[in-house]
Amino acid sequence: MERPRTQKNRIVNNSLVDTPVGNSIESARQVLYGQHLNYVPFNTPANLHGNPQQKLVFSDQPSPQISNAQNTQICLESILNDIYTKLSHLDALPSIDKRLGGIESRFSSLETELAEVKQDMKQIEGRITGSENVVKKIENRFCFITEEFDNMRQENMELKEKLLEVQSRSMRENLLFGGILEDPREKDDYDNIETETVLKKFIKEKLKINEEIKFHIVHRLRPRKDAKPRTIVAKFESRKDRNKVLRAAPAKLKETSFSVFEQYPYEMVERRNVLWPIFKREQRLGNHARLKEDKLYVNGHRIYPEDVIEAQKNASNVPNNPSQDNMYPSQQGSQFLREHFGSRDESRADSEFVLWVKVDIPMQLTKIMFGCIYVPPENSRYSSKDAFDEIETELITLKDQSTATALLGDFNARTGSLCDYIIPDDELSKILNHDGIDEIDRCLYDFYNLCLYNVSLQRSSEDKGRINVYGNKLLQLCKNNCLYIANGRIGNDKNMGKVTSKETSLVDYLIVSGDLFPYITEFEVIDFDSLFSDIHCRLQFNLSAMLPDDLLDKNNSPNVPSKHIRWIGDKRDQFVDSVESKLTIDNLSNQLDTLDMTNENFQTDLNELVESLNKVFLDSAFENFGNKPAKINRNSKQHQPWFNAQCRLKRDNFHQAKKTHNLFKTEESRYDLKKASKAYKTVMNKSYEEFQFKAENELRSMDQHDPKKLWNVLNNFERPQDKNTPIDLDELHAYFKKLNTDGERDDVDFEIPDCNDERVNAILNGKITENEIFKAVKDLKNGKAPGYDMVINEYVKSTIQFMMPLYLKLFNKILDSGAIPEAWTLGIILPFFKNKGDPLNPDSYRGITLVSSLGKLFTAILNGRLSKYADLFEIIPKAQAGFRKGYSTLDNIFCLHVLIELYLSFDDTIILAETVES
Repeated sequence: MERPRTQKNRIVNNSLVDTPVGNSIESARQVLYGQHLNYVPFNTPANLHGNPQQKLVFSDQPSPQISNAQNTQICLESILNDIYTKLSHLDALPSIDKRLGGIESRFSSLETELAEVKQDMKQIEGRITGSENVVKKIENRFCFITEEFDNMRQENMELKEKLLEVQSRSMRENLLFGGILEDPREKDDYDNIETETVLKKFIKEKLKINEEIKFHIVHRLRPRKDAKPRTIVAKFESRKDRNKVLRAAPAKLKETSFSVFEQYPYEMVERRNVLWPIFKREQRLGNHARLKEDKLYVNGHRIYPEDVIEAQKNASNVPNNPSQDNMYPSQQGSQFLREHFGSRDESRADSEFVLWVKVDIPMQLTKIMFGCIYVPPENSRYSSKDAFDEIETELITLKDQSTATALLGDFNARTGSLCDYIIPDDELSKILNHDGIDEIDRCLYDFYNLCLYNVSLQRSSEDKGRINVYGNKLLQLCKNNCLYIANGRIGNDKNMGKVTSKETSLVDYLIVSGDLFPYITEFEVIDFDSLFSDIHCRLQFNLSAMLPDDLLDKNNSPNVPSKHIRWIGDKRDQFVDSVESKLTIDNLSNQLDTLDMTNENFQTDLNELVESLNKVFLDSAFENFGNKPAKINRNSKQHQPWFNAQCRLKRDNFHQAKKTHNLFKTEESRYDLKKASKAYKTVMNKSYEEFQFKAENELRSMDQHDPKKLWNVLNNFERPQDKNTPIDLDELHAYFKKLNTDGERDDVDFEIPDCNDERVNAILNGKITENEIFKAVKDLKNGKAPGYDMVINEYVKSTIQFMMPLYLKLFNKILDSGAIPEAWTLGIILPFFKNKGDPLNPDSYRGITLVSSLGKLFTAILNGRLSKYADLFEIIPKAQAGFRKGYSTLDNIFCLHVLIELYLSFDDTIILAETVES
């Protein structure tokens, strides 16, 4: 039984022959078993472990009883089997070693690669550091290049401006002539001789300049795209000739196809196109605007084209109430642009198409908002599709500040006779169900007011042309705001609708609220007059105002004017006869005789007598001179130094032609009026230009040869006075009221002679004589403003012959009683600014008081007596020269000058003393 088992073990162990483990086991067997190689114990691990992968199996059964020797052998075999089993696992070491070698080689390659990566990283870090330095250098270089670029751009702009200025200077003597037909001989004329001949002929025939004009060069520009004649460029030898041609062109070439313009570089023309509307606008607003080449100055501030364009964009793009810091450029003139192109402030009007004027009048309609309109023509350079929307927006904005509206001006809108109001549809009103809404009903049925005021709903118009876009917009504006066109409806234009422009179109309108029609007493389209406009007719209308009851009660007589009636010397005799017929000298004389100075009603009776005398003067003036108030004394054209005899002749011809046309209204009279008006305007312009040229030469001559005379001339120019007094009138009233009530006096103490002296009584207290009155009346000057009673000096001087007895009694009665008529104590104070000091300080104003003419006559008599008294008794010292007849401060200056010269010549002390006669 054991042999097969041994044989099996040997067979199993033979698999380990010639292996390191097998050789070790075989050596161990020989030591243990000797040469009995075939004997192997059956229970050795090798025998028990038939499968090398099989684990030992332990059993809890008791092992068989064996001897000690056998037990020792068994233990050794077990140990050897265990060793054999464990050593069998070491057969995988070569593969592990091989694998470890591969791992080591891979680790070596990884270390090499890692070293290479570290080296690459160091190189990259070096490159990055170098790149940062390069980037910094590039940034510095970029900043430097940017700064250089800005400098170069600024320098380039400066060079362009200098080049533009040089180009402009080279063109200052040039003029452009357009519309002149080309002569066929000009085609082969390479020297431009024929072109110069054509231009000289044009100047002589069209501009009526017969003087010889010399040119440096004359040539035509390139052909035009519109196939019109090529423009001629002419460079004048004399700037005087150039200006003469330029000034004559507007009047001579009006309503023709010819044109004459100054030549500017293209860039300058573009800038002028941007600045020109601003320039014209500021002139209309009364601001000091000056446009020289491409430079615009408004009230001393420079306005740049770039700022205007930027401000216009901001005004059209930004919403309401934007931040001003983000809207406007911070250059000079930005404040001006902010006012004209800033965001729309709903509390103020800033449209460039309308100028609003609010008028407060004492009538039922207490506030009227007048809008002065000018809308540029359609398709023109300055036209705007939003013009009427802007006007309507401001109209709605300002509606709360007024109770009625009136729009007047040039709308450039052709409306024909289309309806300007909405006729409501009753069926539609029922559908909308707006009953009870007063505002809607008032708007829809507002046109019924025209029927109540006997104003025709259908308006007439002589303009039969096509309705333009502006016309439709104007009609829509009227419908939206309950406004009505007055043309063709009222006044002398009723059922007519006369054309107002070029005798072909109706573009100038008066548009009012329906409630204003009862107060328009006159409306008329005045015939065209070239003195007032180039192509437009004037619109004339009167708006009457009802005075409130409190004012009507104070003016019981309708003939009492608020302003004194102008004096007409040719009607002097009629005025005198009227006064003499109205005035009963005997009755007034008897009233004066019956006046009792001791009566308590003496002052009242005296006031009534003087008022009745004044009333006679005023009623007579009203009957003979009309109700036209006196004109303000302004420097009219006939008083101007340039208004010569030729101007006066043309003016007379113009007025004569105007009267003839107003009488007959024929085509021939219209043509004569137009011709006379044009001739009058031409002569005035020519005379004014010649005067200006002569005055300029004289000033230049004085500047070179007599500067002192030049400054005398300049100082004699009248300074423009601001008519708007910024100070409050109540403050001025309080100032002038307090002026003569202060306790301090500057009177000089002097001894008054004994009043019981007969000479003193005769001079001061004697009866007023006719000679004194005649002398005082003779000294009265014509053309002086009256006092509160509106009686002027001319009334008194013209009636002195038959009014002398009355004046004699009246003045003596006042002298004896010491009572002054109340009308003589009232005065009108006119404050005049002294042109120095604070305009808000009352002390900077000089008050001129207008008092009664009769009161001045009486005080002139008293002043003559006081002067005679002071001279006779030598109360006023001889050294006093101011305000004394026959004396002059020049005498005192002369004496002082002589004394100074004597002192300087003798080097001695000079003692000045006043001798007093004993």
